[in-house]
Order: sequence, then C-alpha cells, then structure tokens
Amino acid sequence: MVGVEVGRMPGMIAGEQFVVRECSHCCIFLLDHLNTITVDDCSDCTIIIGPTSGSVFIRDCKSCVVVAACGQFRTRDCQELQLRLLCNTQPIIEASTRVRFSCYQLYYEQLQDQFRRSGLSVFNNNWSEVHDFTPGTDGDKNWSVVMPSVLPDLKLPSQSPFDCVGIECSRTTSVVPFTMGSVSPPSYRMLGDEPLLVIIYHCPQQGAIVKGVVRVLQEAAGLSAVLYTREVTISPTEAVRVLGEAAAGDAGALLTAGPVVALLVDAPYHHIQQSVSAVRRDLYFLSPNNGNGYNIANKFFSFASLSMSV
Repeated sequence: MVGVEVGRMPGMIAGEQFVVRECSHCCIFLLDHLNTITVDDCSDCTIIIGPTSGSVFIRDCKSCVVVAACGQFRTRDCQELQLRLLCNTQPIIEASTRVRFSCYQLYYEQLQDQFRRSGLSVFNNNWSEVHDFTPGTDGDKNWSVVMPSVLPDLKLPSQSPFDCVGIECSRTTSVVPFTMGSVSPPSYRMLGDEPLLVIIYHCPQQGAIVKGVVRVLQEAAGLSAVLYTREVTISPTEAVRVLGEAAAGDAGALLTAGPVVALLVDAPYHHIQQSVSAVRRDLYFLSPNNGNGYNIANKFFSFASLSMSV
C-alpha cells in the first residue's frame, strides 16, 4: 500500500495477532488491543498500535513513526525510527540505527479499557531501558532517548472513520503517565532535596490518585519531576526487607493488601508534599526527607525491577 490512511477501529481486532507488511507513506491506525504484531518492510509511515499483550516486532523498516504499548518490543534491520513507547519489559534493538525512543503519550476513549483487556500495566514503562544486541564499535550509540518535544508532531487521523475516535497525544490526557526514564542520568538530577519514593496503596481509586499526583508534580516542578513509576505486589517479608521500619504496623498491612504503585520523584520536597496533600493519609507512603529517603527509594525500585524481570 502507498499513501493511504488505513487501520482497524476499536473492537475489530479483539486480542488477535496482526501483520503489517510493505507499506509506504501510509498512516496506519490499529485502535484495538492485540496479542502480537509484526511490522515488515515499511517506510515513511506513521503507525499507531493499540495495547499489545505480547510482542511488537518491527523488521526492515525505515523512517517510520511508531506509537506502541506492549509486553515486549523489538526491532531488527531498521533505520531512522521514532518510537513513542510503553514496554513492560526492556526494549530490544538489533542491527538497527538512528532509533529514537520517547515516552508513550496517547488517549482515546476506549484506550483505558483496552489496556485492561491486554493485561498491560500503564505504570510499568521501561521505554528508556533499551538493550542493543549489536552496539556500534566506534562508541556511537544506535539509539537515543529524547523528550517528546524533540519529535515532530504525531500525524493524527484526517479521514473517516478514524478521525471520529478522538485520538490525542497530550501529556495531560494520556492514559500512560509521562516519565523521564533514563533521560536523567543514573545519579539523577537532584532538582529537589533528594529523589524520594511515593507509594499509592491498593484501593479502588488508585489509578486516578496516581495520575492526580503526577499531574500536580509536573505542573509544580516540571516534566522532569517523575523519573519512574512501577506497579508491583510485595509480600510482608519483602516489605520489611525493602522498607525496614517504614513497613511496620498499619503501613505494612497497607503495603501488602494488593498491588501498589510507586513513583520515584525528583522535585523540591514541598512540591512532593503538595502533590499528596489531597490524598487521604492512609492511602499513601512518602519516604522521609532526612538523608535516608533516597536509600529507601532506591531499595524499593531495585526490588521492583527484580520483580518485573522474574
């Protein structure tokens, strides 16, 4: 196909496998949840892929823009890709060059339910933790992580029926919260007193609370405020080992009542306090700003990363 706007509307794929092959200068909108998808031999295309429980595999493609949320992500023999990604595991590139990664930012009315059906967590996003199977020998990287503002505007649908879905790529409406990932160096930027840990306990309003906290933080302290988010389940034994005295008493029971969502936050302490000020005190944990807060945060995120890799 050449120069067309094509795709599938919500409800038309329903968790099945999908293949895109030999497209050029096309806009492709796959607006439903999928099992796996392979994209082969495409050039100069914009491809928006709905939540994919398994793998997104891109092969022999050039100069494409891809928006994807998936369990696994891989490229092979690709050039000049612009990727807006949510990946619950580590993205992998192989024999690919000039690949730019940015955080997934997308909204349309059915997207939240499609994430639920796919089983993907919107809070476990490893978009920037890229592994290159074939790194360059001269020290140059084949990939980079960039802010969304660096990328050209995303091409949105202009024709029926896709233009009626209401696709947005705004940070304020995105189903997936914006995180800085490894755009910040491993030592972080220390914008505030020290990077701290915020945990939202398991409750019916958990997702809305997390997104509200992220919104307040980013409005007050800028986009760089939230480095990572993680959704994990932690046992009583693990809670004590990871958080020590912080997991004692009622906090321990709340931590282990169900999946929790953790944020690694790099912002002035008063902005962090402001972000949770409207949240009921028995629904969140905030590591102390006493010189030990970052150690607690680091231990928790190390635990979370290990849990996600098992």
